[in-house]
Amino acid sequence: MKQTYFILILLISFTIPAFAQNYAQVDKKVSEYPKSFSNLDKLANQINKDFKKPEEKARAIYAWIAMNVAYDTKGMTSTKSVSYSYRTQEEKLQKEKKMEEDLANQTLKKKKAVCQGYSTLFKILCEKVGLESEIISGTSKTTFQDIGKAPGRMDHAWNAIKIGGKWKLVDATWGAGYLDQSTGKFKKKYSGFYFFTDPDKFALKHYPKDSKWLFTKKTAKDFASYPLFYRDYFESGMELVSPFKGEV
Repeated sequence: MKQTYFILILLISFTIPAFAQNYAQVDKKVSEYPKSFSNLDKLANQINKDFKKPEEKARAIYAWIAMNVAYDTKGMTSTKSVSYSYRTQEEKLQKEKKMEEDLANQTLKKKKAVCQGYSTLFKILCEKVGLESEIISGTSKTTFQDIGKAPGRMDHAWNAIKIGGKWKLVDATWGAGYLDQSTGKFKKKYSGFYFFTDPDKFALKHYPKDSKWLFTKKTAKDFASYPLFYRDYFESGMELVSPFKGEV
């Protein structure tokens, strides 16, 4: 009987990781911070005291959240809806701002959250140290079942932050660790990769609801076709050259 074998050759090059800019001193300083703060202002004041450059303040916020907030695996499967009424646009914005601050405070105190808590805490702390940040909702690529699927489901949230007039991408949730698919448990492991990530690499696992937050020419069709990348790949300095489709 004649047998046919398929050999998949991966062409890989090595580069310096995109996140390799030296934030080691910022991370070290933040690692010495208290593991808990009683309120948002105290943490923001500590960061303002220790850092002057906008990018260092942003990194300090990212590092503290990623080092100290654990992913809430139970909250991942629960859904909560919030309803509220308003008479004017100003009142609407005030109520939404209050809800964001409440969620940020809750995340700070419980030190446990899903992605919405991480991204909201990041945004509110940015505002308190004088930085502009937005919460971005969209589709993530985290399992083999996601290969070939077009984006559209809103299953993740991350941030964009403006530094020097340019928007940068940040995901403090994934910087905190990862979900072990075999056990369903959160594995805490800090990574700096998801801070100011190259948009081309960020788009391998994130696709925003509003494509203006992509900052790359990659399309929804591209996103669907990508293979599943793990953070060890990004941190290794390797770069996949070919093939670049997740289905063979």
